[in-house]
Amino acid sequence: MLNSFRKSSSQNPGRPIRNFVFFILFYLYLWLEVDPRLIYHGGGAITNFPAFFRGWGFFQEFTSYPGGLVEYTAAFLSQLLYISWAGALIVTLLAWLFCICTDYFLKAINAPRLRWVRFVGPILLLVTYNRYTYHFVTIAALLVALLFICLYLRVTKKSKLRDWGVFLALSVIVYTIAGGAYLLFAALCAIYELFFNRRWQMGLAYLLSAAVIPYIGGVLVFNVSIIDAFSNLLPFAWKIY
Repeated sequence: MLNSFRKSSSQNPGRPIRNFVFFILFYLYLWLEVDPRLIYHGGGAITNFPAFFRGWGFFQEFTSYPGGLVEYTAAFLSQLLYISWAGALIVTLLAWLFCICTDYFLKAINAPRLRWVRFVGPILLLVTYNRYTYHFVTIAALLVALLFICLYLRVTKKSKLRDWGVFLALSVIVYTIAGGAYLLFAALCAIYELFFNRRWQMGLAYLLSAAVIPYIGGVLVFNVSIIDAFSNLLPFAWKIY
């Protein structure tokens, strides 16, 4: 992945500069204008800000359902919003990773005219924080899905049996870590195989896995409700993230 970015940068030296300027301004706006401390304190308006406690007992609570590991990590990182510059830095890093993952996917599907889309995620994230709402957990879960999509694109080698095995292994990991955000991973992998790799059987199987894996993993293995099995950590989940 890094080699691809270096090659792209050498071909278009202006892109790293534009990215650098964009994210510097992104960070400064969050730090000086939005002030993440206001999100941490909430003022009674933010009721879903997570508590975080040290200790094995607290951690164990997050291992009993899909997506718990992302919730635990997000709860820890969210405490940094108490320090305005550190909170702004964490959010900026999330936005930067969204940009990188989106750009990598667009390169994989050979869509150079859509490269501007890489800034859509960071801009939406900025709008979210500018409204002083807390959706850190959902953002982190979706980012995990995007990171694993990039990993899938990186390690698959046009061998159907091997690639199917890779997808299945990554699916189990993504679903365990990020819960319902797995649906994004499965959907984008299916789109890639159906429309750009022209491997119809694999693409359709990936779409089917979006129904099968949450049911097996969530309902049968973790013993959660079918609603939580498919929606936990997604923006439309009954919980507010």
